[in-house]
Amino acid sequence: MTLSSLLRAVPAETAAAVEPVFRVLNRTVYFNGNCEQCRPHCGALCCTGYGFVPLTEEEAKSGRYLYKEASETCDCQMCRRMREMGVKYTLLKQADGSCMYLDGERRCSIYEDRPETCRKYNCRNIPFRLTLA
Repeated sequence: MTLSSLLRAVPAETAAAVEPVFRVLNRTVYFNGNCEQCRPHCGALCCTGYGFVPLTEEEAKSGRYLYKEASETCDCQMCRRMREMGVKYTLLKQADGSCMYLDGERRCSIYEDRPETCRKYNCRNIPFRLTLA
């Protein structure tokens, strides 16, 4: 994410809103937490920056999501890390580490049926570093 791409992307009606979609301070961007407003501009930072997206057992077993289950006997790095963090089930990731449910435009392809972890997540006041271009 670059500062210039963010500034080009803000529509006039958003710029006039009471609470801006984002604010920039010391090369760090802070989004307002409103996914409907932020998603066109943020590049799905929340869906790329975290190691695991935990699923409840019901979500994992529902057949709605592709997931990894931590094995008590597996010694791979992922299972070890999931056990350390207390994560039993997690959404699978793409090769670049982003959520497998991001589409080609970096939008959530399952937004209306996203897991509880995603529904509860809010990026308000979480700092994201910018690359100036």
